[in-house]
Amino acid sequence: MADLRQVDYLVQALTRNQLSADEFQRCFTRLSHEERMLVLERADKAVYGPQAIVLSNPLSSGAQTQAYR
Repeated sequence: MADLRQVDYLVQALTRNQLSADEFQRCFTRLSHEERMLVLERADKAVYGPQAIVLSNPLSSGAQTQAYR
């Protein structure tokens, strides 16, 4: 089960440039695979908006086409 508090903290710190690369790497490497994917997904969404998640998913080619229309 993912620790959502830690995921939210990392996303906020990352999107606000509050962590150095070394600090982020130390925190990120301690997360489970599920937590890492949540951090990346939420950071993409925070920076690029909800459409970024659709565009970054290579399995959803139909969604990619719709996003570019």
